[in-house]
Amino acid sequence: IALNVLLSHRCDVLDALSSPDQVGVIRMKAAHVIRSCKVRDRTCEAAAVYDWVRDNLRWFRDIYNVETLQSVVRTMANYPNGFKGGDCDDLSVALAALWLSVGLGPVRFKAIAAAPLRPREYSHVFVQVLLPTPDGGEEWISADPTVKTKHFGWEAPTYTRHTTLLI
Repeated sequence: IALNVLLSHRCDVLDALSSPDQVGVIRMKAAHVIRSCKVRDRTCEAAAVYDWVRDNLRWFRDIYNVETLQSVVRTMANYPNGFKGGDCDDLSVALAALWLSVGLGPVRFKAIAAAPLRPREYSHVFVQVLLPTPDGGEEWISADPTVKTKHFGWEAPTYTRHTTLLI
């Protein structure tokens, strides 16, 4: 994942949230997902949205040899209008847009070099959200929706380098 791709995905999130055609769909989905959380429980809301993305959107590769970009609504929608999934950057863009649409943030992308044979190349991206801690501070919480068996807060334990980009 090149840094210019991360910048492009940052623009995808912002475009989705400023598009009347997309923001309504995104915000309605997020509002529906967080309805069981107590009002103003940001951690519950962030975890609920993460769980929905992880459990309902399928990870699959980009088109062979092509960095494929798709809208948040297409990532979330069922066939024939959408894909109901995508690769790590598609799922991360969807998760970020859902969080931001219900006031959760700030949010950032975290790109990591996790492929042992390519230790300098960013090969994976996920998102982080800044949430309050019990002691009154704040902490960046990782969310990688591509791994179905992992919980909110998990991130790949091994990588050689990383970078972040605030959305």
